Amino acid sequence: MPHTPKPYRKLPGGSAGRVSIIALWRVRIWQGLDHLLLVQSFFGIEQYRRFYFRDIEAVIIRRTATRLIWNVVIGVIGLMFLAIAAVIWFTNSNHERDLQITAGILAGCAVVSGVLCLINTLRGPTCKVFVQTAAGKDPLTSVRLGTARKLLRRLTPEIEAAQDAQAAPAAAAVTQPFMPGVSV
Repeated sequence: MPHTPKPYRKLPGGSAGRVSIIALWRVRIWQGLDHLLLVQSFFGIEQYRRFYFRDIEAVIIRRTATRLIWNVVIGVIGLMFLAIAAVIWFTNSNHERDLQITAGILAGCAVVSGVLCLINTLRGPTCKVFVQTAAGKDPLTSVRLGTARKLLRRLTPEIEAAQDAQAAPAAAAVTQPFMPGVSV
């Protein structure tokens, strides 16, 4: 049986396999033969959006402050755990075992918060990716900057090839000399 190529390839980006914390919203990006397919799912309801490579004017990557916001939130929570642990530890003059264990658990939670901040920082800056067409600017996904660059590297040759193929017949018609009585 001959092997038939798959019509779609999964592109980096989107939230394949993950569910957003804010809402049960899932985004996947697929590359077709002549288009980009954006699939957005919400509780089993799927919405499809197709962007033809020949129509894409720009792929815009805009950095966001999401990484900073998460680091601040997680850091504040970690500092609160650490402050409560310190108060319990230093006010425990009778050296009660239960209070020492509680302070140790809270300090452990503070350490976990610090590790989460470090992991979030090391994963790199966050950004949003948009596709600009004649119809307007549409959001694709929110990802890390490295993933957005990978997505751009995969899309750029396809977009250029589709637009070069579209421009070639128009350029040939323009460069052909005009000859009265001859139709093209």
